[in-house]
Amino acid sequence: MVKLGSPNPDGIARETQRFRDMGLEEGKHFTVKMPKGGKKGYVSILREGLEHAARLSVYGTEGQRDLAARFVEYMLQRAEKEGDAVYEKAKESVKEGKERGFLTLRALRWRSR
Repeated sequence: MVKLGSPNPDGIARETQRFRDMGLEEGKHFTVKMPKGGKKGYVSILREGLEHAARLSVYGTEGQRDLAARFVEYMLQRAEKEGDAVYEKAKESVKEGKERGFLTLRALRWRSR
């Protein structure tokens, strides 16, 4: 899980909308806590959110692919700064998300024949 924090409610709302535009679902792929009383709020990206974003970066709609690809790249860059163990976990989640999308599409094609 990765938290993106800010004391600015507009920033949190903007990131939340960007995730929704990308195709991520609140509660399933990310969680939101709006800032209160001068404290930071945050958007937390769950592992499932990174996997889903990776899948959308390849198999989403045209708009989703661009948003998701930039998000996945950003998350991998952040993970790399956190160290090898974090980076490897993030890479594994991205790989799993992309592969799961491929397998799902492949299964659908097979069933439709």
